[in-house]
Amino acid sequence: FLYFIGVDMPAAAGSPPEPAYEVLLAKSVPPKLPAHVQAPAWVKKRKWVAERDRDLEPSIRTFNGLVVHQPSAAVAGYVSGQLVRRGPDMVECCDDYSRELGEMVCDLFSEDGYELRPELKRKSIWGDALDHGRIAVVEKVELDPAHRGKGALKSIAHRLRDTLNDWGVTCAVCYVGALNECAISSSSGAPHGSMPKIRKAFASMGFRRVGITDYMAMVLDASHPCWQASSLAPPAFPFREVSKTVNPLLRSCVEAECANRVAKGKRGKLPRWEPANALVVATRAVDAILAHDPAPLFDAEDDDEYGMPAKLLYDVLVAQRAVWKTGTQLSPGVQDLISKLTAMGPPIRH
Repeated sequence: FLYFIGVDMPAAAGSPPEPAYEVLLAKSVPPKLPAHVQAPAWVKKRKWVAERDRDLEPSIRTFNGLVVHQPSAAVAGYVSGQLVRRGPDMVECCDDYSRELGEMVCDLFSEDGYELRPELKRKSIWGDALDHGRIAVVEKVELDPAHRGKGALKSIAHRLRDTLNDWGVTCAVCYVGALNECAISSSSGAPHGSMPKIRKAFASMGFRRVGITDYMAMVLDASHPCWQASSLAPPAFPFREVSKTVNPLLRSCVEAECANRVAKGKRGKLPRWEPANALVVATRAVDAILAHDPAPLFDAEDDDEYGMPAKLLYDVLVAQRAVWKTGTQLSPGVQDLISKLTAMGPPIRH
């Protein structure tokens, strides 16, 4: 199962376009390079190859690919991942293969129907397009620095779609958060690139964000909206709704906890908090969560009486559970999020 996926480049009038790049893909094993292409050291080390688990086949099969720059006969990068078959054992098999694959499947799909979770479908382009068929999980994609930013991924989308169709795949997914951490051995440890650049590269192949997450997906059906430029707009995050609901309730929780500490402080059980100062720290924690920036959650001076924002937020939510659980202004989704935060236990500073 060897496929050549070309990237179209300008050519003389009347002649077919000459591909500058080609990708050799194979199931379960690394693809063989043509005789005129010399494999660099990192290819021979095979650390880029998706690990095959014969015990999990055919539920999970791996695929691997090498990107070749034809004019220079040089290996420009690689791609690898898994082909996942839906079924009663899908979650278990994915978890057995790797923790990362298991988490991705659980994050995206329901365990009962193996369909995209309802909260990710809501107000999205996906409908039921991700609910059936085999799934291609793109685990790693890396280009050598000399070949980045030259459209090596952009023009392969349609032929890649045809290849995956031949493999019985209906959709592909990837977690760009993990891709951002990959680094090719030949690049001397240089980072893959910024998250926006990675999203843009995958968007050029037809991938679109799934909800307000770092997951992206592509439907192989050419008539699906993910192939339309208009679907590239990022999902809207309800910042205004959060500001109107979470922040006032957070203020109520902080004020109730400060009053509680005043009462108990007289008996030496709890240190007293000033409501205004405590609210600033708690709001800083909420802002960090909304911004997907965890660093401020654990940023605190050693002599800070309120501790790191994550701990203060946890202490307030746990102690004032009755306040936020009766807050009618919170949506069920936000209430569920707060419940999960408090159920996780005290935050640990890493």
